[in-house]
This record gives sequence, structure tokens and C-alpha cells, in this order.
Amino acid sequence: MSKLNGTVSDSSLEAAIVEALAGYDLQAERAAGRVDVGADFVVDIPTGRDQRRLTVDIRRSLPRGALRRSADIVGHVHVPPILADRYRDEGQFFVDTVGNAFINLPGFIVDVRGRPAPADDAPVASRGKAFTRTGAQVLFALLVRPTLAASPVRTLAHLSRASVGTTSMALDDLRRAGHVSSDGARLINLPTLAELWLATYRTRLAPKLAVEELGGPSPMSWVERPIPGAALTGGVALARGGDELSPAVAQVYGTPPWTELRTAARLQRDAPITVELREQFWHPDLTDNSRVAPALVVYADAAASGDSRVRTAAARMWENDDDLQPFHPRG
Repeated sequence: MSKLNGTVSDSSLEAAIVEALAGYDLQAERAAGRVDVGADFVVDIPTGRDQRRLTVDIRRSLPRGALRRSADIVGHVHVPPILADRYRDEGQFFVDTVGNAFINLPGFIVDVRGRPAPADDAPVASRGKAFTRTGAQVLFALLVRPTLAASPVRTLAHLSRASVGTTSMALDDLRRAGHVSSDGARLINLPTLAELWLATYRTRLAPKLAVEELGGPSPMSWVERPIPGAALTGGVALARGGDELSPAVAQVYGTPPWTELRTAARLQRDAPITVELREQFWHPDLTDNSRVAPALVVYADAAASGDSRVRTAAARMWENDDDLQPFHPRG
């Protein structure tokens, strides 16, 4: 992709968005001189027997604060996972140059997520040890408690449930990428690190966690009756925090094989599924509240929910939760 003053040139960005749309069999046409005021392109979407014309607005910068709709589809160099979740929750269609996209119309649905930023625009390389399955556990512990950057490696490894070797290599990667201060005492650029962690969690860590689905008490019983060794996440964690939600299945972190937890909650394998037990990838001592997962993973799990109400609550959490404020881009 050609560059202009260190950024993607306007013509290259437009060409890349047009190419990305073509990858979904959508032919973009210039809107100049047409009635589609305020758009760069228009595209006809096949919906059943008819077509629907949508406007496409190509934006060089990502939105800050509240989202403002200016076109049916917005195009960016790269839509990070946090912004992609917000766009989906608010019904804003989008596409980026690497093919992440969301268009949801009757008879035509595109929902592609998780593709990394193009190399020229990536804020930091995400191929090192910090962005592997286990390295993501180390980065998670640092994001939850940034002061751990100055702690002994063994302490960080213990709270990350990672080996000392992996923890040391992950820290070295973060230092080389400029995300740990020169004195090793603090993290730098938390919003970028949170974005990278969310992408790594969804693609490398979460899919590898041990999971078991069981039946038993209603999902909301986990909110009403805390059980030792269980950390709530997703919709039930948001419900515990005050959201008016009633998830169909509770998501709960614990330590496999969850023997004591299953006994305490009277869970069964031959009953309708009411809970998803997930492998806890951090030590309970990482936070002061072991009953609920740290806010970052609660948000990640809720944002990935199949329940639109839970996803909407996740978007509110991202905006309002005090623990997530350090991960908001500044400016």
C-alpha cells in the first residue's frame, strides 16, 4: 500500500476499500455527481429479488467518543476489535482494507472479524511471545494490574498462570516494542495493548481454553448465590453489576476439572444446559474480587455473546466501567 507523509495515501485507501468490497461481490461506484450527497462511493446490495443502494464513506481516522452516522457503510484502514463491537451494536455497517466487515441486510449478511491490521499500519508487531496463547495470559495480568511490570518475574508468572520462561520472553517482547517504560516500571500506550490483547484473546487464547457445558440451577442463581472457586463473566457478570439481563446460559470461570464447583452448584451432564464452565487463565489473587472476572475479560466475553442484549450491555460497560477507562484512546 503506497504511503503519503507516513500515512496511507487517499487514492490507495480508496482503492483498498473498493477491493475489499469486491471481495464480497460488491461493486463500488463513485458517488461524485450523484444524488448520494456526503458519500465517496455507492454500492448496490442484493437483498432477495431486489437491490438496495448503500452509501460508503471512507474515513482516514477512527471516531473518538460518540459514534456519528454519516453513511450506510464506513471504510477504514483497519477497524480494531473494540470499535468493531461498537459498530455492530449500533447497527453501523463497515469494511476495512484487510476484509473485516459487517453488513446485515435481509438476504445478504457479511460478518468478518479478527483480521489483524496491515503490516504498515500495525501499532506494534503481534507475532512475539506476548501474543501467543500463554503470552496473552501474561499481558492480561499486566493490563489488569499494570504495576506488575515492576514486580519480580516469578510474581507475574504466578498471577498469569504461565511459566517463568514464557513470562520473561513476553516482557522482553513488550519492552522491544516500546510498551514497557525504560525503567521497566510501567506500561506505555494501554489502549493499543488492550486492542491487541482483545484480538489475541479471541483468536488464540479463548479458543484453546477448556470448556464444559452442564445443566443445573438457572443462570441467574450464580448471581444470587456466589459459589467459591467460580468467577462470573459475560452476561451474568453484567447482571450481577446491575444490568437488567437474564442470560440463557451462565459463563463461569474456574479451574478444571471443576470438581468442587460442580458439586457445590449441583451440576449435571444429562440436564438442559444452563452453564458454561470455562478454564480460568489467571490466578484468583490477581484481583481483590475473585467472584467476578476482571472487567476486561467480562467485556470481551459479553461482546462476543450471541445475545444482542448482552452485546449492547457490553458496549455500555466499555463506555462507563471505571476499570476500562485506562484503555480508551485519548484525544
